[in-house]
Amino acid sequence: MFSLACGYFNTWSTRREVRLLLLGLSNAGKTTILEQLKSMYKRKNPLPFHKIQPTVGLNIVELQFRTIKAVVWDVGGSEKFRPVWEKYYQDINAVLFVVDSNDMECLPSAKRVLKEVVGHPDLCETPVLILANKQDLNSSLPLEVVEAMLDVDGALKDRPFHVQACSAYTRNGIEAAFFWLIKQMRRN
Repeated sequence: MFSLACGYFNTWSTRREVRLLLLGLSNAGKTTILEQLKSMYKRKNPLPFHKIQPTVGLNIVELQFRTIKAVVWDVGGSEKFRPVWEKYYQDINAVLFVVDSNDMECLPSAKRVLKEVVGHPDLCETPVLILANKQDLNSSLPLEVVEAMLDVDGALKDRPFHVQACSAYTRNGIEAAFFWLIKQMRRN
């Protein structure tokens, strides 16, 4: 009985570290989402929205989701920086891909970039969380349209994936998205 209790305690108290890669085109809202996550899981006030600058290079943040320690790598989304992304693919546990659901003109580029990312051999079975950001704006596309324009069923059919409507500004959808992600990390 004692060994059963010890095993149960060790299972639930063990801290596991996972690496999450936060990607997307420029101005999709990656860093704003990261700031909201910091405020939710590190109990720190996020930067005011007007002070969040486009990422040049890399932001690294550690977050604690119960028994999972997540190291989130927020990599700049500018076209000049995207060739560097693959240097971060090795040993990644999940990809978070942020799209601006208010910018219909950028979605074809986001589709192409997403296919390139998930097609890389280092990410062949890696779970993917797509965050359809900026849903707080009246002109944003519905989630079903974003999913169709990204061809998520075709691009992500061989791996666990989830597409979540969200707003980095209001936080709507962010917590639900990360509950899905935590669940995936516990399975793997």
